[in-house]
Amino acid sequence: MADMKALLAGTQNPDPVTRQAAEEQLKTMEASDLVAFMHALGAVLMDEQGDINMRISAGVMCKNAVWSKSADENQAKSQRWVATDANQRNSVKGLILPVLQSSLRQARQNAALVISKIASIELPQNQWPELLPLLTKAVTEPQSSPQANGLKEAALTCLGYICEEIATLETDCLNNSSNVILTAVVAGVRDPEEGIKASAIQALANTLEFAKNNFEEEGERNYLMQNMCECSSEPNSPKIRSLGLQCLVRVAELYYDKLQMYMQALFDITINSMKLGKDDEIVKQAIEFWTTVAEAERDRSAAGQSVMYISQALNYLVPELLANMTQQDEDADSNDYTRDKAAGICLCECAAVVKQEILPMVLPWVNENVMQPDWHKREAAILALGQVLDGPDPNTLLDTCQGALPRLMEFLRDENEQVRDTSAYTLGRIAQFIVQAVINVGIDQFVHGILTNLQPNTPAGSSAQTARQLCWSLYSLSEMLYDHEMSIGPAIEQCSAVLLQTAERPDADDGNLRATAYEALNAMTKNAEDNVIPFLEQTMMRTLYERLQGACSIQVVNSDDANKRNELMGLVCSALQYVIQRVRPEFLSQDIGGNTMACSQLMQLLLGVLASGHVVAQEEALLAIGSVANAIGDKFSVFQAHLQPHLVQAISSHDKSNLCFVGATVAGDVARALGGQSIVPYVPQIFEAICNAAVSPEVDRYFGELHTSPVKPMLFSTIGDYMMELGSNSQPYINAILQVLVTGDKEMSELAATVANDSQIDEDTVHYVNSMLDGILNCWTGIIQAARTDPNLKVALGQQVATAMNALNIVSSLEKTRTNTVTNAALG
Repeated sequence: MADMKALLAGTQNPDPVTRQAAEEQLKTMEASDLVAFMHALGAVLMDEQGDINMRISAGVMCKNAVWSKSADENQAKSQRWVATDANQRNSVKGLILPVLQSSLRQARQNAALVISKIASIELPQNQWPELLPLLTKAVTEPQSSPQANGLKEAALTCLGYICEEIATLETDCLNNSSNVILTAVVAGVRDPEEGIKASAIQALANTLEFAKNNFEEEGERNYLMQNMCECSSEPNSPKIRSLGLQCLVRVAELYYDKLQMYMQALFDITINSMKLGKDDEIVKQAIEFWTTVAEAERDRSAAGQSVMYISQALNYLVPELLANMTQQDEDADSNDYTRDKAAGICLCECAAVVKQEILPMVLPWVNENVMQPDWHKREAAILALGQVLDGPDPNTLLDTCQGALPRLMEFLRDENEQVRDTSAYTLGRIAQFIVQAVINVGIDQFVHGILTNLQPNTPAGSSAQTARQLCWSLYSLSEMLYDHEMSIGPAIEQCSAVLLQTAERPDADDGNLRATAYEALNAMTKNAEDNVIPFLEQTMMRTLYERLQGACSIQVVNSDDANKRNELMGLVCSALQYVIQRVRPEFLSQDIGGNTMACSQLMQLLLGVLASGHVVAQEEALLAIGSVANAIGDKFSVFQAHLQPHLVQAISSHDKSNLCFVGATVAGDVARALGGQSIVPYVPQIFEAICNAAVSPEVDRYFGELHTSPVKPMLFSTIGDYMMELGSNSQPYINAILQVLVTGDKEMSELAATVANDSQIDEDTVHYVNSMLDGILNCWTGIIQAARTDPNLKVALGQQVATAMNALNIVSSLEKTRTNTVTNAALG
């Protein structure tokens, strides 16, 4: 095997040709022989005489050989590692484990990370049983020397990493070891050496997830809380104190119901830690404790399970939050999580919990500070107003917000950039939560103020971040006015022009400005009254068509060009989707002439985007095409042959949840648009793709983690759409479809039983079960409708009556968690 040290050095070479060659050779080595590759890396990592940068690179590559940020790639790497011969795996681990005793901390830390990644694969498989005893013994051994202390610190770090990794998996593999791990970690917390203590506290924060039984036992709980409180009050080490507070934050998140007997001590520790002059990290963690408590109470308030700690602490907590909000750092990056941001977030969560109760403590402070010459106080006062708008009765804030609007518009020209940015944010919050104030002052006046300040030659508009906040204000206004059966009105024409201009700014890539401008444009299009349809047809369609032409024609020389092109294609396709949904079907259908644009031209462009290969752009283009199909109905038949391969490819993308979901959605749109005989030629490929996806273990594997729409429910619903349209023409596919339904019914039954029997089941699972029920019931409805006129379909359906009835029985069993949509689907 090639010299690993030379290759690692090559990856850090400033010459791009040399660097790329080294990276490619390393990829080839990893792909051809994983064990030999990791052996070579392990040899570099354990070389005590080697360059530390090379050793760190070796550790990172070793970790990445068995782990990836991508869920699917990570699964593949885990499977490859498990499939490797056990003796070969042990030989690799035998190289890495001794590095925990290295004289260099960076090497020890890297080894701990590699070990934790391997452990997260093997421990759930009941492999590597000797690892945890080895690590816990290293911590509890009485020896005290530089090498022994280094090993203790590394072992604790490794235990913390392992617990952090395992907590993200659905496994109980640490249940039998949790007491041993906790004992070792607490022993480390009691150690006088700061490095060991710090690693132990960090490990404790990750171990608390597995301490449920310990927290049920009062004696054990008291001992754990005592240690955490002592660390959180440590007078001589800001690092230990900050880490101790992190543990308390985790306790508040996991064990809110156990806080009561400790709350006075926790109150004293955290309020004292929030005082001005304290270390920033200490202050942020103390504030985070109360933010976490507020979030827990917000979740529990509806069920009457809140102890109302926030309300009890409010008189002491709010002054500290407001004081910390005035501690802005003018040089901080907008993405930095500073103490003033932490305090603002906490104030917002508190307002959501205690509602009107917070206003007497905040509004007078706002009035006192909003006109102060010190910009820190002005900005904090403006932010404080914005943060207490969500929670209290909007009527109690109406007069305050009406009076604040003109002043906030003036503050958009303040000499300080942070004041301008926060003013734009608070204007958006008023539009979002107290929209009646905007209505009373005047919608046109508000919109004019926003548009004027969006110009790049104004103080507010000159900043991409502030411009993004102003675009968001227009988005919020449009959405909230729609809820009041109102709209921005004729101002939409000017708004659209300014938003499109904003999206073309040279700095539109900064701060997500371009995307926010398009989101605001889409909200206005969606919520506008029908009298704007001529504007959408005569101006917006042509403008967006030309924008999409321009995006598609961007010359791609490097990755930046590709990213810009793909983002633009996706955003413009999204905007087109909303416009298409509003224009008249006859407008879309007409031939080109004058200033109108033929549907065929538009479809040609959209199909071109589908061929681009960029997933997000493909999703948006498909949705726009679905809107075209819905608008022009059976006239869409001239495009279906060109769309078909893209639909099949999207539905077959099992590892790309959103794309698969959108493909199924648009397939349903097309079925309803074409109907009957027109879809028959395209059904075999579509049904094959849908049925394969519906039974694929890859689809919806991570439904609780990715926060995307569940795919399988949409697949079943789309089958129902096709069956309803096909009628007797669905006979060739009925057996395959019924078999897929049997598989889906089995999966749904297992999940539903979990929901019915576990009162603590997570919301993601409940949502997924409801979605599956809705999709499967819609599928059955389509089949039943098709079978009404076909005796053969009735026979096939009769053989699976028990499966259909099982779906209805599941609906009945989930009385407490089923949605109205599911109930209606069952009745349908």
